[in-house]
Order: sequence, then C-alpha cells, then structure tokens
Amino acid sequence: MSVTFSSKSGEVGEDSLNLMTSDNRPKYGWRSHSSVWWIGAAAVCLGFLLLILILGVVAHNSRAIGDRQDSMCENLIYSLTIDRDTLRDERDQLKINSGNLTKEMEVLQSQYNAMAESRDKLQEEVNRLNLSRTEMEVLQSQYNAMAESRDKLQEEVNRLNLSRTVLMTKLYK
Repeated sequence: MSVTFSSKSGEVGEDSLNLMTSDNRPKYGWRSHSSVWWIGAAAVCLGFLLLILILGVVAHNSRAIGDRQDSMCENLIYSLTIDRDTLRDERDQLKINSGNLTKEMEVLQSQYNAMAESRDKLQEEVNRLNLSRTEMEVLQSQYNAMAESRDKLQEEVNRLNLSRTVLMTKLYK
C-alpha cells in the first residue's frame, strides 16, 4: 500500500502525489533522498550553532559571575584576614591576662597561707590564754582559800593573843 497526499486537506486519494512506490523505494531516486539528507544536515548544523550560542552565553555569564565571585571572594578573604588578625590579638591579650591572673592568684595564695598560719598561731595563743585563765581561776580559788585560812589563822592568833592577855593579866594581878 502506498502513502499519498492530495491537494485537499485531510483526504487521501489515488490522484495525489505519490512519494514512494509500492515496494517502499523512492520514486524519484537520489533527489528525494538527498533533500532529506540536506534537511537533516541543516538541522544538525542549526543544532550545533544553537549549542555554540548556548555555550557562548553560558561562558559569558559564568565569566561575569566569576568576576563577581572573584570580587566577593577577595572581599571575603580580606574580611577573614581582618577577623583572623583580630582573633589573634584577642588570643594574645587573653594569654597576657591569664599570665597576670596566675601571678595574682599565686600572690593571693601566699597571702592566704600566711593568714592561715597567723590564724593558727592566734588560736594557739587563745587556747593558751584560756588555759592561763583556767589556771588563774584555780590560783584565784587557791588564793581565796589561803586568804580564808589566813583570816582564820589571824582570828586564832587574835583569840590566842586575847587569851594570853587575859592570862597575863590574871597572872600579874
């Protein structure tokens, strides 16, 4: 069966232009075959031209983007460099502060140890004074007992003296 095209749109008939023979070979030989080949070659060329055009546009845009990215990268590198230097300065300052705080801590520790030693000595003195006070209270009570004994002895002496005086007066009388 052959494919035919008529001049009327949408109708297929016998009087139409027959492009192929019944054995599926071109009726006009190399001419119709070469025109298909030229159309295909033109399509491939147009495809290549379109591809070259697209690649050119992409290259141009990527160069523009690259230039913008280069300046952004330079700004970013500059900013990072400044930040790095600032952080390095802060680190150095923190090292200095740490050293100063360590020295201050050592001085404070030394003062604390001296105060602890002084506190211990004062506690010993307080304990000794408390002992002395206890001893003094014992001595005071002993003194009071001795004073009482003395007073009793004095009374005894006075009584004995009175008795002697009475006896002496009786004797001499």
